[in-house]
Amino acid sequence: MAATGAGWLVSAEPQAVVGIDGAVAELILNRPRRLNAITEEMLLAIEDGIDLIEARRSVRALVVRGEGRAFCAGADLAAAGLRLDDADELAGHAAIWRRVLQRLESSPVPSIAAVHGVAVAGGLELTLACDMVAMAADARIGDGHAKWGLFPSGGVTQRLPRTTGKRHASWLLFSGELVDAREALAIGLVNAVVPPEELLDHVRDMARTIAARSPAAVASMKQAVRAGSDGAALGAGLDLEGRLLQEHRHRPDMKIGQAAFTSRTDPRFPDL
Repeated sequence: MAATGAGWLVSAEPQAVVGIDGAVAELILNRPRRLNAITEEMLLAIEDGIDLIEARRSVRALVVRGEGRAFCAGADLAAAGLRLDDADELAGHAAIWRRVLQRLESSPVPSIAAVHGVAVAGGLELTLACDMVAMAADARIGDGHAKWGLFPSGGVTQRLPRTTGKRHASWLLFSGELVDAREALAIGLVNAVVPPEELLDHVRDMARTIAARSPAAVASMKQAVRAGSDGAALGAGLDLEGRLLQEHRHRPDMKIGQAAFTSRTDPRFPDL
């Protein structure tokens, strides 16, 4: 699943690679020998990658994937040398996780995770910070913290119930069991399940479809959807939608879309 192509590579941090192809960026976890287990260095590289992607105003969709045999096997606690009995050290470690995943989640660029192999614990948390997920038919996904006596720090206790509902989330969290792609689709954990050899093409097609839409409309929709999934009351969510509508009417995208609809042509929207 390596990236190829002249000019594709934009950033080559040791543990995360960013590439841009037209309006689609890819953020690639790059520790294949460790099944892309996440270190603090990788988290910081992910954060830098998001900054780089957002600075490219032409980027309208992001694919998040892992190099090698797996999407991500979770946090690499051994590499971090983390002292779990040190309150300050543990709090600092958790703060980095929360900051980076919130950064991804709040980015105006919509993101799609491409899960192959396994996505466990921190790997699951990374997918939950993405807007959409596609999964290989032979992959598995789950939390796993409870199985090893650990407690999560990347938001899974909050994002997972908001994604699958309390019942499914409780089982995944309390049991630590992994589920296959069919069950992940059934409980709303992923958007699509595809043959392994088709995963990357499928996710790139999803990204290109979104990239062809109005980036201003998509960014505002993402903001509104996030507010709702974060637990905003219906009335507050509808008020936000109304405010975003008024902001959007000042952008050229509405007129461009209306003109294209009338002339039966494909609209070409400006970058954000």
